[in-house]
Amino acid sequence: MWADDYCYSAVAQDHEVLDSAWFWYQNGGNRFSAILAVEASDRFGPYIVAGLPSLVLLAWVLASWLLLHQIAKRVFVAANGLWSLLGGLTLVFFSVLMFPSLQESLYWRMGMLHYTLPLLLFTLFAGLLILLWPHLRSSNNLRWVTALTLAPIAFLAAGFSETYAAFQASALGLAILLSVWQRRGALAAILLPGLIGTLAAIVLMALSPSNEWRQELMPPPSSLLELILFTLRFTVDFYIATLSSLPVPSAVFSVTSLSLGAIAYTQLRHTPKPRELAAWMLLGFAAGFVLVAAAIAPSAYAGLQYPAERALSVALYGLLLGLGSGMLLAGSLLRSVLRPEAKLWRITVALTLLAAAVYVPTTLDYPLTEVQGLQRRAARWDNRHAFILEAHQNGEQNITVQDVVIVSGLEDLRRNPQHWVNSCVARYYDLTSIVETP
Repeated sequence: MWADDYCYSAVAQDHEVLDSAWFWYQNGGNRFSAILAVEASDRFGPYIVAGLPSLVLLAWVLASWLLLHQIAKRVFVAANGLWSLLGGLTLVFFSVLMFPSLQESLYWRMGMLHYTLPLLLFTLFAGLLILLWPHLRSSNNLRWVTALTLAPIAFLAAGFSETYAAFQASALGLAILLSVWQRRGALAAILLPGLIGTLAAIVLMALSPSNEWRQELMPPPSSLLELILFTLRFTVDFYIATLSSLPVPSAVFSVTSLSLGAIAYTQLRHTPKPRELAAWMLLGFAAGFVLVAAAIAPSAYAGLQYPAERALSVALYGLLLGLGSGMLLAGSLLRSVLRPEAKLWRITVALTLLAAAVYVPTTLDYPLTEVQGLQRRAARWDNRHAFILEAHQNGEQNITVQDVVIVSGLEDLRRNPQHWVNSCVARYYDLTSIVETP
């Protein structure tokens, strides 16, 4: 547990479930769903934090497989579950590999709950909606039930962070516009309550009393035009920084998506014309840009700041969704235009995917090295946790702990008992005060 983890858990310990959400909304922050997730997490004790990254990754892969497989069943003559699983693994692997901060987005509980967990929920709900679609088309009553159910789900998902709420609102808005354009009014009608629920969550977060002190520190832009211009500038900067600083994973992800798109072309139920494929390809790239801009806009609103690394995880997912879908369609477009011999094309695609598979093990050095460092810090945390519990059991209320490095990039205990982390740790352990040794 690091930094904000203690603040959230202390509130969760001191209040009942709904009371904790209301107290946090009034005094701590506007992200009302995050405190509910902490309530659920704390039922299993502090060491569940160590297992959350693995659980989230596993669920995210399964959700991605579900989404891609359901899309494949609607689009292709025969949907192969293994290809869908490969696509899901590819999307999640490169998302995590390219996270601006693996520590803040995956290993830190609150960073994961605010930014990474909602991406899993987004993927899962999209897959479930496509799974239910054949039944929804044939039942008007089921459509109404689904639409009304989607609203509170979207409301709660958006409540994890402003960054994800903006991402979700844009994704639903784009899906509704696409449904109307494709003359699928029933689908648009189902998605509309979800968009309304998302916007309601954004309004609720905007009305939180806790925003007052935040806006004193990070005043909003002077005009809507300034917000738009800074958001576009930061979005372009993010694309350039990501693609230039991570050229190899960006290229491997793009080429893998291109190869999968080329394989998929011969299995399409409807063989589109090259012009149609090109239009959809450009739409995929453009949609990704919109999603990235939406994820960046809340940070730009908060004092015209470039997003923190953990918040950029949402923007990265939007970038990869746009890049992946665009390159998938580009692969199909190439296959339709070039029309090479089937055997030659299969060999080319197979060699491309093999090269991508060979690349994967070469990416493990850094995360394995990082994990070793985090394991040493975790051992220090275990020792400190045990020391505090023992001291508290012996009746001590003002505790001094050894000054050891446990957290990197996030705030931890200091020598000042009034420091906000010290206050949250003291409250979490039911102490009067806690400080580090000089």
